[in-house]
Amino acid sequence: TGNTETAAGVISEQAGVEAVDVGEIGVEDLAGYDGLIVGCPTWNTGADEYRSGTAWDDLLDEIRGADLAGKPVPVFGGA
Repeated sequence: TGNTETAAGVISEQAGVEAVDVGEIGVEDLAGYDGLIVGCPTWNTGADEYRSGTAWDDLLDEIRGADLAGKPVPVFGGA
């Protein structure tokens, strides 16, 4: 419904950073950021796993192996 994208726009504007769709980058790109602000919709697609229905589902396993030590990563959900 676009709520997560709208929230990301407001947060990025207030924080003075650029919002980037995770579908446009790879896990290897995450190391290049000082920190991340992560948004994902909160709906349930009915799947047992990987149920956001977004590009995050494709990255979950890869992110587990990424070195994000020392990076702040606040997370928000959009309904």
